[in-house]
Amino acid sequence: MRWWDGVAWGPVAPGGGPTSDDRTLSILTHGGLLVGGFILPLVFYLIADDETRSETRWHAREALNFQLTFLVAYLGSFIVFFAGLALSGAFGASGSDAGAGIGLGISLIVFFVVIFGAVIVNFVFSIIGAMRANAGIRWRYPLRIPFVRG
Repeated sequence: MRWWDGVAWGPVAPGGGPTSDDRTLSILTHGGLLVGGFILPLVFYLIADDETRSETRWHAREALNFQLTFLVAYLGSFIVFFAGLALSGAFGASGSDAGAGIGLGISLIVFFVVIFGAVIVNFVFSIIGAMRANAGIRWRYPLRIPFVRG
């Protein structure tokens, strides 16, 4: 809900905003890439209850969904990499060394592009999420699979 405070529309009811502790924990939940991947948001999600730490739980759920999506992309890049290695081995077994080199090269390029891109996106979106949590705004990551619903 949004409230008119007499000057502008605000994201929360007057006096009903997140507390300083709640805001700090919400900021920390978005530091998953820097501290433990999906473990940190998972811990905050499990220890925060809906009544006293609703903002922390909300931000932890969003960060957890994003970190799990990042983990899926990360593991998917390894699958693509090893599939490329297997295909390049199959080309090499047939006697075409050029095919083996091309398959290995393509798998390495795809692997590093996906990993590098995922890490940069994770880093940037985690910072944006922490900044929005600091401002008291409930922000959803644009690239996420909703594994945990709430």
